[in-house]
Amino acid sequence: MIGFAIESVLAQSVEDFELLVVGDGCAPGTAEIVSGYCDQRIRFFDLPKAPFFGYANRNVAMREARGKYIGFAADDDLLFPDHLEILLKGLQAGSALAYSQALWVSTDGISAPFMTNLTADDELATFMERRNSIPASCFLYRADSLPVRDAWPEDVESAADWILWRRIIRENPNQPIFYCRTPTVLQR
Repeated sequence: MIGFAIESVLAQSVEDFELLVVGDGCAPGTAEIVSGYCDQRIRFFDLPKAPFFGYANRNVAMREARGKYIGFAADDDLLFPDHLEILLKGLQAGSALAYSQALWVSTDGISAPFMTNLTADDELATFMERRNSIPASCFLYRADSLPVRDAWPEDVESAADWILWRRIIRENPNQPIFYCRTPTVLQR
């Protein structure tokens, strides 16, 4: 799936980005697939498996990131061509954090939307206190919304993305969250 994921990023309507591909103890052949793309925007980090979901390896790449905005996608996520364009509009309008809906695709081919609206007070409260229902690939945030780029918590088994999003929201209380109600991601 990594090739399809990379293709979905390269097909973005916004072309000014860098794509940092993080190999967290990746499967054999991954490096060859990534190196098959002759695109200077792509940098590959072939790293040994880190604990849990590889949050430490994400931080390695984040220390190398040069962009003003940061987003994530897993190797089996597909971004629609306008994903970055839509979310950048929200960040450029003053938000610290922007996100869209995802279409979740099950292994049997059924798709359904994730529909959490963090601009609604009750849904934001639930998100902040109880649970995350938004895939990481839906988010884009300003790199300057936190004092450091390598902000992924490395000492948790799961949900580090949820911890990161809550931290951005807490540390930027005067900046509204931008929410795109249109799906811009297929998440598996």
